[in-house]
Amino acid sequence: MDFGDVAGFARRCARGELRLSDVAAAAHGRAETSGRPEVWIARLSRAELDRRAAELDALLRERGEDVLETHPLFGVPFAVKDNIDAAGLPTTAGCPAYARVPERSAPAVERLIEAGAILVGKTHMDQFATGLVGTRSPLGPCRNAYDASVISGGSSSGSAVAVALDLVGFALGTDTAGSGRVPAALNGLTGFKPSIGRIPTQGVVPACRSLDCVSIFARGPADARRVLEVVAPGADLAEPGAEGPFSFGVPDEAFLAPLDPSGRDAFERARSGLESLGGKPVPFDARVFAEVAALLYDGPFVAERHQAVGAFAAAHPEAIEPSVAAILRGAAEIDPTALEAGFRDLEPLRARALQVFDRCDTILLPTIPRAPSIEEVLRAPLAVNTELGRFTNFMNLIGLCGAALPVCMGEVVPAGVTLMAPDGTDARVLRRAEALAGVLPPLPPPEAAARRARIPLCVVGAHLRDMPLNHQLTGPGGEFVRAVRTSPDYRLWHLKDSEPPKPGLERVAEGGQSIDAEIWALPADAFGRFVDAVPRPLAIGHVTLSDGECVAGFVCEGDGLAGARDVSHFGGWRAYLGSGA
Repeated sequence: MDFGDVAGFARRCARGELRLSDVAAAAHGRAETSGRPEVWIARLSRAELDRRAAELDALLRERGEDVLETHPLFGVPFAVKDNIDAAGLPTTAGCPAYARVPERSAPAVERLIEAGAILVGKTHMDQFATGLVGTRSPLGPCRNAYDASVISGGSSSGSAVAVALDLVGFALGTDTAGSGRVPAALNGLTGFKPSIGRIPTQGVVPACRSLDCVSIFARGPADARRVLEVVAPGADLAEPGAEGPFSFGVPDEAFLAPLDPSGRDAFERARSGLESLGGKPVPFDARVFAEVAALLYDGPFVAERHQAVGAFAAAHPEAIEPSVAAILRGAAEIDPTALEAGFRDLEPLRARALQVFDRCDTILLPTIPRAPSIEEVLRAPLAVNTELGRFTNFMNLIGLCGAALPVCMGEVVPAGVTLMAPDGTDARVLRRAEALAGVLPPLPPPEAAARRARIPLCVVGAHLRDMPLNHQLTGPGGEFVRAVRTSPDYRLWHLKDSEPPKPGLERVAEGGQSIDAEIWALPADAFGRFVDAVPRPLAIGHVTLSDGECVAGFVCEGDGLAGARDVSHFGGWRAYLGSGA
C-alpha cells in the first residue's frame, strides 16, 4: 500500500479498492515499525485511527464514489509539524515544557480533515522553528530518510522524513527562511512554500509572524497542488503558465560557488530540463538576494522570534536547546520598534530583487549547497545552519513563492532545485514544477537508495592499497576515497603472530601521534558483512582524523596488544614495512 499519488490513493479508497480500516492499520503499523521513532512527537492511537476509518466508511456507504466531490483527500494519511495545532494532540513546538492541548485545530488542519484525510500525528521539528538542520531539539536529531548519518534538515524535519519514508501521503510544515524547502531537498521531496498568507497561519506557533508560511511536503508537485487546493480554498490554481516559450532566471556563477558537485549536477540537469520545455535561461546578478538575506538574521526581523517565545524561554531556560537559546538571547537585544525601520530598509532591496522578473517569469536556484552530516552540525551548529540558508532565506522577505523539487541522487542523499516567482503566482510555479518533474527521471525511494549508499571506512594496515587484504574492500565494490592522517592521539602497533602482518591502532590520552591512513567507501550492505568478519583483537570503532572528522575505522582491543611492537614513530604502516625494520 503506497500512500503516494494523493489523488490516486483517494480515488482507490473511494472506489473501495482500499479498505479504510486497512489504511488506518497500515499508517499505525508503519509508524510503530519504521525504526524512526524520532519522526513523531505525538501520534493518534490505533483506536483513534480506527474510529476515523469507521467515520469515513460510514460516509462512503452514504455517498459512494461521489464522496470525492466533497472529500478530495478521502482516506489519505497525513502528518503535521508540531507547531501547528491539531485538536486533542499537544502542541509543543519542539519543547515539551511548552506543551498545550488545543481544543481546535489550525484552519489548515481542519480543512484537510474535512476533505477526508486521516491525521496520523505531530512531527519532530527544530525547537520553536528556529533552525534549518533538524538537530535543534531536546529530543535529539531527526535522521535523514536516505542516510541516517546525514541531517534531515529543519525546521520541519519530521514532516519531511514521514513523507519520504511513506509513513504518510503528505505533511504540513512551516517555512520562514527555508524550513519547508531545505528538508524537502535533503529527503527527495517536493516542498512547496506558498505566497505569504495563501494558507492561514492561525493556530501556528509563530517564528517570525510577519514572514511565516504553512508549507506542504509531497512526493511531487501534482500532489502539492492537490493539497493546496484544499488548504487554500478559492485560490486560482488553474493558471496555465507552463505551456509555450518562457524565460527563467539563472544566477551568476559567484552566487552558485558554494555548490558541491551533486548540487551543481542537479542545477545543470534542471536547467537543461527547463530548456527542453521551451525555456530560455536569463542570467542575472544575484547579489541583491544575499543583501536581503542578511537582513533576516542580522537585522531587526529576528526580534519577532523573541516576541513569540522570549518570555517563555526566559522563564524556562533549562527547557531551551542551546543553539535556540543563543538566538533568542540575541533577539532580546533588538529593539522591537526597529521592525518598522527594518521594513523601510527592506523596500528598496525588495524592489531591486523583483526587477529580475521584468525579464523572466520564474527563477531557478539550487535549494541547498550540500548535505552536512549530523556530527558536523553538532560541532558547528550556527555556521552550518547559516550555510544551508544561502538559497532560501531571502524569499519571504522579497515576497516570493517557491517549489523545491528533487532532480537527481547525489552521492547518497538527493540533490535538487527550487523554482520561484513573485507572491500570487503559486499556480505558475506549481505548473512549471510539474512540467519539469515530468522530464526528470524518478529518484529511487530511500530503501532502494540505501542499498546503493556507501559508508566510509578508515584503514591503517593490511587493507591499504596494494596491501594483501585490500581485496576484501575492492571485492564487494569498495572504492578508494582519499589518503588521510589521524588526529595526533594514536599509537600504531605491529601485532604479534599476525598473518599476514597487521597493525593495531590504539587511541591514547597522551604520547600519541598522527598516523597515515586511507578512507575507503563500502556499499552499505557490504559494510555490515565486512564488520562481522573482522577478527579479534581488531574491531571497527571510531577514528578521529586530523581535520576533526570522526569516521568508522580499524581499532584494536587493549588485550590484543600484548607482545606487540610499537611502530608509531614510522608515522604509518606503509612506512614501517618500507623501512625493512
